[in-house]
Amino acid sequence: MLRTADGAIVTIRHTLLPSPYPRIQFEEAVDIQRSFNSLFLRVASDYEFMESTFKPLSAANASPPTTSCLLLSAPRSVEKLRGCPSATRFGSAIARAVEEYVKSSAHLQRTCLPAVLMVVSENETNIYDQRSIEEAMLCANVALRLLRRTFAELGESARRVVVEESTGRLFVDGHEVALVYYRTGYAPHHFDEEAWQTKLRLERSLAIKCPSIDYLLANMKLVQTALAAGSTSLSRFGVSVGTAERLAAAFARQTVLSTDFNFADPVVIEKMVDECRRGPDKFVLKPQREGGGNNVFGGETTGTCLVTL
Repeated sequence: MLRTADGAIVTIRHTLLPSPYPRIQFEEAVDIQRSFNSLFLRVASDYEFMESTFKPLSAANASPPTTSCLLLSAPRSVEKLRGCPSATRFGSAIARAVEEYVKSSAHLQRTCLPAVLMVVSENETNIYDQRSIEEAMLCANVALRLLRRTFAELGESARRVVVEESTGRLFVDGHEVALVYYRTGYAPHHFDEEAWQTKLRLERSLAIKCPSIDYLLANMKLVQTALAAGSTSLSRFGVSVGTAERLAAAFARQTVLSTDFNFADPVVIEKMVDECRRGPDKFVLKPQREGGGNNVFGGETTGTCLVTL
């Protein structure tokens, strides 16, 4: 059972029995993960690519629209619908990142480790995986200190955050912070004006950000749709021909619904929209939103596609 932000008690979604998954596809997903990690590292570091991808949005001063129409009926193979930088199992990785921060900071001693800041939502309800991360982090290094704070608690008016002007070192409640782990800040309603300013201060600090703003943008569906345009679109990132073909095969078939984007193909858009009209149950319309939900399925897909176009 779970108490929601408005005080209601609801049943947590769960499954009583494990779901079978083909061994071959599972092993392929594990094997290709390193290639995806390397790809998104290069994507997040490619400012020119990111700027050209988002330029139509910035030019219009618009929020990301509903642009991705994904085909879900496909052969039984590995399909990557989206990345997820806020996934669990980060505990030991966070501990290692703090160690790297200490190594690069001559003023710090291993006996006095800096803290980890976890930025969480107001009235947080999704705490179970967060607690497992905390436990894994402490198992890796029991000396680590974890600070859980909301954007409101970190706001300038609260006077709890200090960023040293000369070094960029981040302090929260007097504790130096080595790593900021965001468990909020991926949807518009997570921000008011002060929260945006707090986010900017944290991003400009020396602390490691997880995810950093470049990784957050690289994970947006718009970027993934650009990468899914074909194996040739991946050659920009130094991917070998063989690896590019494997990565391209792992993306679900998808397209944006606007020709304003430089990777959009009018022929592909027309073809997929036509297929959607004839078989809407094979498609899902995914808006440029994170955090789950927000998708359009079945018969509603066709009407929403037409409105978007």
